[in-house]
Amino acid sequence: MKSDVRSLAASREIWRASRDRDSRFELLTEIDAIMEIVGKAKLRSAQVEALINDMYLVLANTREEHLKAAYREILNGLQGGMDASQAAELIRLKLGDEYAIAVNKPVYEWSKSVYKLGQQEIKAQTGIRIGYGIEDEQAVKLLHENNIFYIGQYYDSQRGDIMQRDLGRLFAESLSQRELADKIAEAIDLDNKLGKHYFQGFVRHAAGRVRNVSHAVTYERIGVEYAEVVAILDAATTEICQEMNGRLIPVKRMRETAEQILNIDTEGKTPDEVTEELKAIVPFWNDKETGRIKGMSTEELLTENAGLDLPPYHWGCRTTTVAYFEEEGESYQAEVGTECDEETENYANNLTDREIGNKIQAIREMERLGYRKEDLASDWEKHYVKDPDKWGQSFKDEKDYAAYANSVIKEAEHVAMHMWNKAELQFDFIGKGCYVVANGKMEIVGMYPQGSTERLWEQRKNWVRLRGKNG
Repeated sequence: MKSDVRSLAASREIWRASRDRDSRFELLTEIDAIMEIVGKAKLRSAQVEALINDMYLVLANTREEHLKAAYREILNGLQGGMDASQAAELIRLKLGDEYAIAVNKPVYEWSKSVYKLGQQEIKAQTGIRIGYGIEDEQAVKLLHENNIFYIGQYYDSQRGDIMQRDLGRLFAESLSQRELADKIAEAIDLDNKLGKHYFQGFVRHAAGRVRNVSHAVTYERIGVEYAEVVAILDAATTEICQEMNGRLIPVKRMRETAEQILNIDTEGKTPDEVTEELKAIVPFWNDKETGRIKGMSTEELLTENAGLDLPPYHWGCRTTTVAYFEEEGESYQAEVGTECDEETENYANNLTDREIGNKIQAIREMERLGYRKEDLASDWEKHYVKDPDKWGQSFKDEKDYAAYANSVIKEAEHVAMHMWNKAELQFDFIGKGCYVVANGKMEIVGMYPQGSTERLWEQRKNWVRLRGKNG
């Protein structure tokens, strides 16, 4: 663990150093070496977050500078009789065309760096040397055009009419020039805060789009046939990302969807029109919609629902993909219990053995799963404090109890799965005289003493029992 921390710190230092070189957003070749030390998942997160943070700061700071410049010109204009419409037009110009021109080059360099990071991720997984060629440059240009379109159009589409209305109201009031200037400053400050909020989300979403298009293009080029969906699993993970995590996507489908995204033409269109075109290709999912696809086979899911073959799946989505190789990872054969509910049986019958294994492996590979707070307090009191003898061992406190639950997950002799309340897929790790229940958000939701592991295993007629292919 300490070596991981040192390596991540080193990667951040490399990143800071890179910002002082010719290109602010050009990734360094040293990243490849760091990847080998830390492991692709941890470094990937560190580098993506660094890219997102730096681009956000460029957009936010440049926008703030343009707002300040607009305010200074408005102050001068007030002395010469500037009216509300002239002030509104001045702000529109500063935050529209002038703003887009000011950030155009850094946004292009950033888009290219995110794209190259996507390539480096695949190189780290496969060991295949991946060059940046004409096809990649064309993809980056198209992705950059889409990014700069939304950046340049944000004010007009989201804030322009509101600002014009507010300025019109202020100019109509009987205010002194000083009072008017103060009120305009307040309106501009509010716009600055709202703009920062929007661009925080925008940069994260744009990074996800560029990175995953890069994956699709690169997978096809080097002959990868399937990619595994990998979500960041925690309390903030959406239901669609939990559902997609571990599923295997044909690269051919990913590449076709990426091509459709790249072919969107923004010329002469409004942001709303472009967004509708994008949503027709890659719809934004919400948790309410996810219920109807739970337990579908991946083939059926992709056939009936556009866009699920290529993340991001929603605004702020953190999900990505990795190259899939059949010989890697865990694989489980599902045995449906005689009293199993329909929802659980659908998962067992429709997901492949490898997709089920991917979901289990994601849980096992977590260094430590959090025990859901309310469940830990209840389980500690009900299942240990009131009857400690049935455990055959002692726990010092709730923290010790949660640590034991994590050890069961790592060492469990058997794994089963079931749908809780027909809504949440849960995995049951059976071993060490008990069973531990974990959900798709990487939360432990229960640990229960049961005595004989084999007897517990045989009793689970309402579960799907998962047997490892090699045991």
